Amino acid sequence: MKHKKYIAIALTALLTFGSAQTALAAVIYHDLSTKGDLKISSPGDEYVVTSSGESPTGYTIIVDNGVVTHIVLNGVNIETTDENGIKIGSNANVVLELDGTNSITVNTESYDTAKSGINVAEGTLTITGGEYDSLDVKVIDKGYPSDGADGAAIGSDEGEKFNGTIIIEGGNITAVSEYGAGIGSGYDSEMSGSINISGGEVEASSSYGAGIGSGDYGEMSGSITISGGEVTASSNDNGAGIGSGWDGEMSGSITISGGEVTASSNYNGAGIGSGYGDYGEMSGSITISGGEVTASSNDNGAGIGSGWDGEMSGTITISDGEVTASSYYFGAGIGAGDYGDITESGSITIGGDADVTVSSALGPGIGSGDYGNMDGKITITDNAKVDITLGYYDEYDERYYHNNVAIGSGDYTSYYEFTGSINIHENANVTMGYIHGDGTPTIGSSNPEDDGSSTGSISLSTGAMINGTPGSDVEMLKDMGILDSNATIETVEPTVEPELVPDSRSTFDLKQLNLVQRINEAEDGEVVAVSEKQLSKGKLPAYALEALAKKENVTLAILCEKFDILIPSEDAVDDAGSTQFYTIDELVEMYE
Repeated sequence: MKHKKYIAIALTALLTFGSAQTALAAVIYHDLSTKGDLKISSPGDEYVVTSSGESPTGYTIIVDNGVVTHIVLNGVNIETTDENGIKIGSNANVVLELDGTNSITVNTESYDTAKSGINVAEGTLTITGGEYDSLDVKVIDKGYPSDGADGAAIGSDEGEKFNGTIIIEGGNITAVSEYGAGIGSGYDSEMSGSINISGGEVEASSSYGAGIGSGDYGEMSGSITISGGEVTASSNDNGAGIGSGWDGEMSGSITISGGEVTASSNYNGAGIGSGYGDYGEMSGSITISGGEVTASSNDNGAGIGSGWDGEMSGTITISDGEVTASSYYFGAGIGAGDYGDITESGSITIGGDADVTVSSALGPGIGSGDYGNMDGKITITDNAKVDITLGYYDEYDERYYHNNVAIGSGDYTSYYEFTGSINIHENANVTMGYIHGDGTPTIGSSNPEDDGSSTGSISLSTGAMINGTPGSDVEMLKDMGILDSNATIETVEPTVEPELVPDSRSTFDLKQLNLVQRINEAEDGEVVAVSEKQLSKGKLPAYALEALAKKENVTLAILCEKFDILIPSEDAVDDAGSTQFYTIDELVEMYE
């Protein structure tokens, strides 16, 4: 069966690579432990590579420039010192099939000869494998004094530009470096090639480089595309989880359309975006159109955007999928890290049917860093749902701390300005609050009213909802403390009506207007009905009761599965608190 399998592999490769040979390519078996280095110089052949014995082999695999070949790693264990485990030459095209458990370890003893585990700086590498097939690639520092493991685990050596292509279609891949990227470029080298992941389980990590992207002091100007698989990417220090390493600009593109993606920086880089530092600008593009994405900075970087002290001058677009973005300290959940501005060219757009959860301990939810200006454009539109939570609890002080801005500029000493634009359009639904539940954060800036320095604009659609209040009710939003009074505020009509979701009961004709607007428009003696399923998370917002209390002889009916809750306007709570929500059980107790 094994022989038939490899003959089939040979035929597939022959057709795929378009070899001019008229016969099947040869299947060549090579044991690194007994035969030494494997050097591949002829195109089209298939190589089944093993390494016998318990000890790792010191021999390597070398693919010459321009060679097209297929390599099966079958229980290979390679360990080298200052030498690539696999070297793929310029313009070479290699399919690396995993069979069983495989590992490559490169020990770095000399700073001047820091190598990557698999070098594919100018070639193309495609990795495939099944559910139980694996490849563990590590670059380890063995120098004294420590010089650092500077090569990428998979990508380029230290100081060598990564201009190749890495494609991962299957298998379980672990890639670990220190100053180079887990997958991408080495230390002090640009990542200008492409990385594409469509399947498998991939775990890539670095200390100072990006998990996936560029190494320490390296720009990420290429492309990273994830369309499937389970991907975990992390930087243990100042690099981004996915993007650029410490002090490296992210000027390329990151595109996620599917899969389960978890990206984190354990210090000041962004979860997805740029690393920390003076040169850590996020000037490229981050596009999320599907999948489940979790991005976090465990210090002062943004969850998605730039690292600490880095401007966000590029574009962030989220059009679908479930996205969770967080900053542990002063960075924005989505936007810029602490001390980072969103420049005039910077833009954040959340639309489609995206479901986005954002949090920041001490920075804005969406916008600049805490010490930062918001001069760009933020748009939440279509049917997008955005939930923003600010603040954290300090156990030492036994008190809560938080930023005052949910969407906009930083608010340190009310100094930083909002001069850009914020648009909440169509039928978008935005909820904002603090973890302690009291009060409501602001859209715009937290500058005091008499300061006048925040001269940005806020545009609200009448079909949008902000904390359960329609965008058309500007005065209520101001009374709730949500709108920045310094900003220019306008309302616009949605271009698309919300999708009708008829209730299964026929007791009432439920019109799909938002609840507060329906209460405000109700006339004497009318009943405004809403089903329990139509309430946000099955809870009634307190501001709906406040709106009801302002009416005369209007009844709110909440239709539950086995009973109705009827609340007359004269019994409604008129000072319920703009951020509070009541469960069905609480409403039954209040209005039994």
